[in-house]
Amino acid sequence: MDRLGTVHHEMHPRPRVAIIGGVHIRQAIALLEAGKVAKPEPFKSMDIARSFLNFALATLMKDEAPAEAAVAYAKALKSPDNPYSKDPIAYHRLGIAIYKGQLAPLSNEYNEKFGGKQSSAEQTAMMYKLVKLSDQAIDAYARAVALMDKPELKNARAQDLAQLTTLYKAFHNNSDDGLNDLIAGVLSKPMP
Repeated sequence: MDRLGTVHHEMHPRPRVAIIGGVHIRQAIALLEAGKVAKPEPFKSMDIARSFLNFALATLMKDEAPAEAAVAYAKALKSPDNPYSKDPIAYHRLGIAIYKGQLAPLSNEYNEKFGGKQSSAEQTAMMYKLVKLSDQAIDAYARAVALMDKPELKNARAQDLAQLTTLYKAFHNNSDDGLNDLIAGVLSKPMP
């Protein structure tokens, strides 16, 4: 590594830590998924271990690779025994990761390719992906808002609700009709 690279890593060690840590966490997840772990200690079950490792990977990668973080957060939160199901921060982070890592880049690509052009099969397919990603991000933010029911989370709830409202309106003809019902019932439904 040249001197400039060394200085960069000395000043900004997080990317290097994320890369190294991410490698080890991915290896641990691969061992779990390959059935090569007999006892998931200190975890109570394989599902909890898998959920924890995916959440750790997502948290480590959220700044450097938000698309990868979105996938890992979703795996962690969709796991049957996940310990994060009542944690609003987990859903908040999932919403951010989906938005920054998947939805915004695809939206930019869509606008560059199809802005002001006539409809096509490729455009329709990409719009379908955008709507699916928006549904996932909206669901994540709605879960975060629904779980922020404690008085000490009032400000965080207001911020997430503002983000959720903006995103919701962008995909619902600039209307927030149905948003309150979504928030009220989101925790009783499975994640998309």
